[in-house]
Parts: sequence; structure tokens; C-alpha cells
Amino acid sequence: LTNARLSGADLVNADLRSADLRNADLRSANLRGANLQSANLQGANLQGANLEQADLRGAVLDTANLRNANLRNANLRDANFRNAYLEDAILTGTIVVRD
Repeated sequence: LTNARLSGADLVNADLRSADLRNADLRSANLRGANLQSANLQGANLQGANLEQADLRGAVLDTANLRNANLRNANLRDANFRNAYLEDAILTGTIVVRD
């Protein structure tokens, strides 16, 4: 799914464990409750995406665009957000503790 064009896609509760979504266009996608554990989202565009209650444990989000993304109650444990763009992202209730 590298470079996939999934802007606005309905991916509620999708099982995307270990998916290779590098540079994917996921703008405004609905990923509520999705399992993105260990997914590679490096350079992905998730601007305005709904990631509420998503499982992003161990995901790679280097240089990802998460501007205005909803990460409310998402599990971000051990996720890598190095150089990610998080301006105006909603992070209320997220789990970010590293093991």
C-alpha cells in the first residue's frame, strides 16, 4: 500500500497491522478503531484523519503529516513520531508511555 491514494476512505476498525503505508495519502480518512500496530506510515499524509481509538503501538510515523488529525484515546505506545507534523492534532486521552 506504499503511495496508496486513500483520501477520505472509510477504514473504520480496519486491520492494518504491519501494513506498509509509506507516503500514503490518507487525508480525512476515517481510521476510527483501526489496528495499525507496527504499521509503517513514514511520510504519510494523515491531515484531518480520524484516528480516534486507533491502535498505533509500535507504528512508524516519521515525517508523517498529522495536522488536525483526531488521535483521541488512541494507543501510541512505542510509536515513532520523529519529525512528524502534529499541529492542531487532538491528543486527548492518548496512551504514549513507552514500555
